[in-house]
Amino acid sequence: MPKTLSARELLAAAGIFTLASLVFTFPLATALGQANRLDSPDALLNGFIVSWNLKQLRNDPLHLFDANIFFPEKGALAYSENLLTAALIAAPVALVSDNPILLVNVVLLAAFVFSGLATFALAFELTHDRLAAYLAGILFAFAPYRFAHLPHLQLQLAFGIPLSFVLVRWLIAGRGRGYATVGFALTALLTFGSSVYYAVYVASAVPIVALTELYWVPKEKRRRAFRQLVVGGALAVVLVMPLVLPYLDKLQSGRVRSLQAAAEFSAGLTEYLSSFSWLHAFLPKANEPLFPGFIALAFAATALLTAGRERERKWCWVAVGLLGVALSLGPSLGLFTFLYNVAAPYRALRVPSRAGVLFLLAVALLAAIGLTRVKRRGLRWALVLVAALECFAAPLGFRMEAPSYPAIYRHVETLPDSGAMVELPLPPPERFQDNAIFVYRSIFHHRQIVNGYSGFAPPSYGLAYRQLMRRDFLRGLRAMESKGVRYVLAHEGRLGPRMKRQLQKAVDSGLLELVAEESSDRLYAIIVRRGSLAPEASRSRAGSRHAAP
Repeated sequence: MPKTLSARELLAAAGIFTLASLVFTFPLATALGQANRLDSPDALLNGFIVSWNLKQLRNDPLHLFDANIFFPEKGALAYSENLLTAALIAAPVALVSDNPILLVNVVLLAAFVFSGLATFALAFELTHDRLAAYLAGILFAFAPYRFAHLPHLQLQLAFGIPLSFVLVRWLIAGRGRGYATVGFALTALLTFGSSVYYAVYVASAVPIVALTELYWVPKEKRRRAFRQLVVGGALAVVLVMPLVLPYLDKLQSGRVRSLQAAAEFSAGLTEYLSSFSWLHAFLPKANEPLFPGFIALAFAATALLTAGRERERKWCWVAVGLLGVALSLGPSLGLFTFLYNVAAPYRALRVPSRAGVLFLLAVALLAAIGLTRVKRRGLRWALVLVAALECFAAPLGFRMEAPSYPAIYRHVETLPDSGAMVELPLPPPERFQDNAIFVYRSIFHHRQIVNGYSGFAPPSYGLAYRQLMRRDFLRGLRAMESKGVRYVLAHEGRLGPRMKRQLQKAVDSGLLELVAEESSDRLYAIIVRRGSLAPEASRSRAGSRHAAP
């Protein structure tokens, strides 16, 4: 059997995983432009980020992180996932459509396909068995964990994890010439552009794979192999650093997660017994279902209990899986706490349970190794089919209605370029996820807004809330105006009597002027005092001269 996959075999595998993705995500493919999970604040945010990135990459890539939320905050995108990889995947579709739902769904389907294909390639490296490689790809790409996180686009873009391991093996083995070095660096960039969580976790696991591979290299070739690895790692750092720096800036300014928060979002026994598959209806349910399936576990156990071949490196994947489990348990086991104290990236992570993705990949690879121990062809196919059915959760719970875009925003689109906007009511920082719909709507009007939703609420947002919602409203408006805010969009159907009186008082005093009214929504202009134009105002409509992606 050939030891490497040909381009034709990879293309065939891509076709198979594409078909599998259409089946496992049904009914997504029947309504790519409508099906969504935008009932989730996180999904609304991700839809915004993808569209924002596409516009900035085309018009102003040097200010990619200066998202038009949390005005006047600089680098606001670094409060969340950057999703650069998602934007790159969506870019060809964005040439013909600016539908944010379609763009996200294309990325979602591609994420399943690429995750399966990358795992297939890694498993084939270990087993030289195509069916075993397909089993691993199915188990990782369509694990119940994936379907529990449909609103979290960043958690679907997991292909960089197995692909990183493939290229580490290539670097150390001296395969692919310079392509492996460049490929490893680009994969690091794509992984960080997919999920900061996955980038941190895969960076923690790469040393295990690298040390294992170096051990098997003949002594006389280890120096060369190590040098190749260092060169690949150095190039990866160079490529990723422009994306890393904005996050480091936020960390240095105190935007860190507490160990207490990490403990709250850590995995436990329930998570590792949880699944949303139809065949696992009797299992407990948790937000982070990390159960890989009975067939997967049985095959993994078979791999560990039987003799194998040198190339399998099965104990390496046991170590990777155990690392994932240990990290997913959060501060309780101690490893996460240690890394939190010594490695700055860990202080940005709120959900340790997501490290369970390393466990799922390790089980998938061990299951592939276990399948090679089964020699009867019919039995092999039957067991792979059952393993796939254990992952099946379709039809998935997509909604078919797009978020509303009230008529008042058509007036916002026609406003002059300069001047940011605040939408009322402005939720308190502890409920700032209520801003997610305002963030999403800004895809279409492009104006910078004081409102925002992300992984953090910056101090400037808390200050704006106190000034407008807790203190003298008129004085708060003047404070907003001095920073470059020129418009107030009041959703009066959601305002209480006090805030309605304050708005009327501002109109009566000449501070606000009604610009447009639609139903219960009113758009006001703040009357600017002489000499009060803020420097931020000149950039307050992000990319307003350009069309939406």
